[in-house]
Amino acid sequence: MASAPRYRRLKTTVTHPPRKERTAAERGYDWQWSKVAKLARERDCQLCQDCIDEGGVVLATQTLVEATEAHPVDHIIPAHVRPDLFYDLDNLRTRCPRHHAAKTQDDLKRYGAARR
Repeated sequence: MASAPRYRRLKTTVTHPPRKERTAAERGYDWQWSKVAKLARERDCQLCQDCIDEGGVVLATQTLVEATEAHPVDHIIPAHVRPDLFYDLDNLRTRCPRHHAAKTQDDLKRYGAARR
């Protein structure tokens, strides 16, 4: 008796198009934000305020280019929770990338993600 031909199941992977990240302008970071963030960085002497609280001193950014790209100035109360405090200098704090990432994770747990 002849055996039936064997068929191999092809591995198929579903590929989704890469998720397009919104630009800073699309997220609301405009020329006014640039001015307020610059004032906050100058007020904090470009130093991470969380590192200072821990007893150390770390530059919030390495270069001015990174400062504008990485936005090391962070909202103490997230902007999606209190949009009225978006440009409030008292609600801004300069952070290094490590502390900014930790604060973002804490905000996600506490407040949830912002609506898109």
